[in-house]
Formats: sequence, C-alpha cells, structure tokens
Amino acid sequence: MLLATLERVQQALADFSGSTLRVVIRARDPLIEHLLNQRGVIATHAPAWPVGIGASITAGATALLNSEPDLDVIAVIPADLPQLCSETLVRLLQESQRDRLTVPVCLGEPGELIAIGADFFPLLSSLPVRRGLKKLLRDHAERVYHPLVSDTAIIRSINSPADFQAVIQPGPIDRSLGIHRIDRCDTAGVRGA
Repeated sequence: MLLATLERVQQALADFSGSTLRVVIRARDPLIEHLLNQRGVIATHAPAWPVGIGASITAGATALLNSEPDLDVIAVIPADLPQLCSETLVRLLQESQRDRLTVPVCLGEPGELIAIGADFFPLLSSLPVRRGLKKLLRDHAERVYHPLVSDTAIIRSINSPADFQAVIQPGPIDRSLGIHRIDRCDTAGVRGA
C-alpha cells in the first residue's frame, strides 16, 4: 500500500521542482527503509514510543525543517491512500498557503490528507500523539480551507482487507448515491442534489 501511495505522491511532486519528500516509518522497519532507499526516498523514523499520528508528524516535520527551514508547506499524506489521484495532491499543493491548513473534501467528507502552512509549523512539535491533526484543525477552524475534489480515495483509507474489498467493489451505499467509478484514480460523479 505504501509503495502505491508513494508512486502517486512522486508523480504529483514532479510538478514541483525543488520539493522534498520524506516518508515517516516505524522505528524498526528495515525492509520498508530499504525499499524507500531503492526509490531515492529519504526515510525518517517515528519514535518507538509514543506511537501515534502526532508523533509521526512531529518526527517528519522536525526532519524536514532541520534540512529545509524555509519551507512554505508540509503535506501530510497517509500511506493508506493507494488510489489517491496525483492530480488531487497537485491541487492540494497549488491551493495551500503559509497561513492556512488545507484539507480537501469529497462528497461532503474531509479527506485524510492535509497541507500545513508554515504559520503552523511551530505547533507541530507539540501535537498530541493521537488525534493531533484533528485538534489542530479544531483549534484553528477559521484558517482551514476545504477545496472540493472528486477523488473518493481521499475519504477511503485502507486499513484492513475488508477496506480493500470495499474500495475495489462499489457497495450498496455507492450505488444509492450514484457514484460512478470513472478511472483508476477512483473519482466520483454524483447525480442530482
């Protein structure tokens, strides 16, 4: 899953010369680190403890900012979005700004990815270990921008084999909402209002 998501991210970053890609992995994951190194990607290790998205984001942001302190935006893309359209990430990056948090929305639901503007970088070192991004978004709701996208992959994280099956086969809810699978990026069109 990580490698499929990584491929989409690398496609999107091809449009942004000078961009830096870091992937945060578990503290002890030599196989994944080796696979990333083969693809020219820098791995950053999340701490062994505490475990959680906030700790991973803090580790990744710290590593990025230590190597490139003048960044305007850090995009957080979970590894469990293998069907993410690279065009969605390009749009996220194009619409992001230093003074806001950018979270795309599809079918009325906020996506699993976020672009964090530089004004918020100082807050990344103190994110709560669990649900850190949700707290950041809640605390700064007035500075959250939600571009509408048609890429349903942003709202369908794959955490289990059942999740994977749900993604590759439309379920009853998809059919009742009139969601059409258009291409390999899993975009949606909705009939009516």
